[in-house]
Amino acid sequence: MGYFLYLYWPSLSRLIPSAGPVGGGNVVELTGANLSTALLVHFGDAIAFPTAVSEGQLLVTAPPVAGPGTVPVYVTTTGGVSNRLLYTHAAAPSVTGVSPGTGPIAGGTTLVVTGTGLSQVTAVTVGGLPAVSFRAYSDTLLLVVTPPGTPGPADLVITTAGGSVTVAGGFGYQAPTQTAVSSAPDPSVVGEVTATVTAVAPGTGTPTGTVTLAIAGRTPRPCPWSTAGPARCSAPCRRAPTSPPATTTAT
Repeated sequence: MGYFLYLYWPSLSRLIPSAGPVGGGNVVELTGANLSTALLVHFGDAIAFPTAVSEGQLLVTAPPVAGPGTVPVYVTTTGGVSNRLLYTHAAAPSVTGVSPGTGPIAGGTTLVVTGTGLSQVTAVTVGGLPAVSFRAYSDTLLLVVTPPGTPGPADLVITTAGGSVTVAGGFGYQAPTQTAVSSAPDPSVVGEVTATVTAVAPGTGTPTGTVTLAIAGRTPRPCPWSTAGPARCSAPCRRAPTSPPATTTAT
């Protein structure tokens, strides 16, 4: 006399992760119920052979597919076919622009990153350190807040479900500077003013912008930075010998 065994219908409740690269190869965890007799896991038209961990858990290696897109995932067991959950095959990310390109070593700069395949971002580092925060607004737009860093160029690494992309030297950390005002001879005598920027730390790059020099009682004079030799600028601001002593400022 034979025996007949009834098996419960399988069901799925979650996929971890719910997205992966087009090339496959990543391990996906399927949770649910009545999964121990699983035979196949279907990723759309592609199939994979699972490992049953328990009645409520399967592990499977995602198969490669022809291109990015979202497909239904379901399980075939001895007891039947499960419900379907959605899984996304994500394209590898690319970066076409990062703005601004520089910011303070204290961090806190918001970077606007443009490119493709950015919507499934899972991690961002700047100079090897995790970003303070990041958010993808679309597949082509990502905002990143930089962490504190050291002066000089830093690599920007963006990791998504589809892979990762490295922008070598994509962001430059700049140390704050101090503006020292000096003159030779004394400005109260001649008034030839030179403003020199001294970097707090090395590797901060060439100063940009314009310094405004002023001797009290005289019209302020703009002065662009000189790229020759030390970072400095100067402008003639002479006072008459009969004028009272004057103070000098640079802003």
